[in-house]
Amino acid sequence: MNIEAKEYETGIKKTIAGGAQTYVDGINSVKSDVISKYEEVQNRMTSMADYFTWPWEKYTDKLADIGNKPADYYLTFQEIVEKNGFGFEEHQVTTDDGYVLHVQRIMNKEVKAGEQRPVVFLQHGFLSSSEGWIYHTPDKAPAFTLSRNGYDVWLGNNRGTMHSRGHLTLDPENDEDAKKYYDYSFPDLGIHDVPAQIGMVRDYTGVDKLTYMGHS
Repeated sequence: MNIEAKEYETGIKKTIAGGAQTYVDGINSVKSDVISKYEEVQNRMTSMADYFTWPWEKYTDKLADIGNKPADYYLTFQEIVEKNGFGFEEHQVTTDDGYVLHVQRIMNKEVKAGEQRPVVFLQHGFLSSSEGWIYHTPDKAPAFTLSRNGYDVWLGNNRGTMHSRGHLTLDPENDEDAKKYYDYSFPDLGIHDVPAQIGMVRDYTGVDKLTYMGHS
């Protein structure tokens, strides 16, 4: 093999060796990043676990202290509304598939009787009820804020919630009936519950259009 060929061979070997080292370095870098991310996730999971468990482990005695509960803890929806100076009504409506729902109304007492106001319908989200719209301080609770600003406020309650557990033929407290009562899903809330409640509000108030506000 002549000198030129040997130099070429040596160059090839160096190139291959360099490429291999670069590959190894890359693998090690990725490995290091993966380990770092794994440790970060583990730390976050530990923090989350602490977040969810610390009250029970460290402050069980305080949670058991009734004196620490908010003033409205034992009040009903109506009592909270009236305590804050608003009028209250509750209306019943039955869906086309037999569920009996309760819709609540919050009224500004400063509005004259018979005075037409813009109507707003508030719909709670998943695992919630109309209470979600009156929680928080009275000056920030959405339902109270809207009422103070001149809206005729109505609040819906989907089937199965604490305010809407009725049915024409089924008793959700009965084990056998409960299987049929709870045999529904999200589409049913939009197909049956929302139209029934909004239809009732429109008929009662006489408005053609209203504002719908909801969250999930």
